[in-house]
Amino acid sequence: MGYMSIKLDISKAFDCVEWPFVLEVLKSLGYPAPFVNFIHICLSSSSFSFLLNGSQFGSVLPQRGILQGDSLSPYIFIICAKVFSSILQDLQVAGKIHGIQINRHAPIILHLCFTDDTILFGNATLDEARHLKFAIDLFERASGQQINYDKSGIHFSPNTYPVVFQQIVGILSIPVVSSHDKYLGLPLVIGKNKWEDFSSIQDRVCNVFKLDTFSFDSSSIHLKLDYVKNKKCGLPAPGQQVLDSFACLLLPSFGCQSLRLICFRSSITHLIKEANVFHATSTLDPQLDPRRTR
Repeated sequence: MGYMSIKLDISKAFDCVEWPFVLEVLKSLGYPAPFVNFIHICLSSSSFSFLLNGSQFGSVLPQRGILQGDSLSPYIFIICAKVFSSILQDLQVAGKIHGIQINRHAPIILHLCFTDDTILFGNATLDEARHLKFAIDLFERASGQQINYDKSGIHFSPNTYPVVFQQIVGILSIPVVSSHDKYLGLPLVIGKNKWEDFSSIQDRVCNVFKLDTFSFDSSSIHLKLDYVKNKKCGLPAPGQQVLDSFACLLLPSFGCQSLRLICFRSSITHLIKEANVFHATSTLDPQLDPRRTR
């Protein structure tokens, strides 16, 4: 039995959220009525005008959607996305979907969700595909969200039979991709040549800090940081904050990872690392594998 991962592309994610859905979700989560009414006022009090030849005309009152760029909008969207997570968790409890595990000690991962970027994981079976399709359709009807199936993609593990994944594609109406390109700007599939996989990040660093080249080895990073700070590059305040925090790259990689594992023990990163590396001991009391000490 193979596995599949589905990357969903939500069409105009912020513009299609239904206001009654948002308010009902807030009520079901136990928020007090004054707070729910306050959110309703924030949603319904917005209006839009048109600029024609430099002059403002008309006024349009929206009936749904949340304003992009507003500091409150991402939180409202995340609360609504939690409904989709709850639907998937209910299906898992009922034994209808299973997610994936990297080993028997690791937690089950059903999906990864960051605002409107969502990836689903599961067994490559017809039953699981039908249940995932049911979850997607249910969330679309309830929230007003619409999945852009043409821009979404489904990837299968190599041991999936071609006949099976063709039937799954027919159920989900999502095209097959050889591999998901990126998630949150980072490559999802990392090969042997890591410099090539992460070259886009290096290019972005060069563009932001106006450098011809940039290398991440410890012998040159001090010189590069001094060069950027002396040049000052005309960076705005947020860019300067990024530059100041860029010194975290000077810390040993293992030290940074260990600090995250200790401070965020309930995070998915800690649970997976603990299952894969420290499942026999703990993060604070690691022990060497006897096979590696010979």
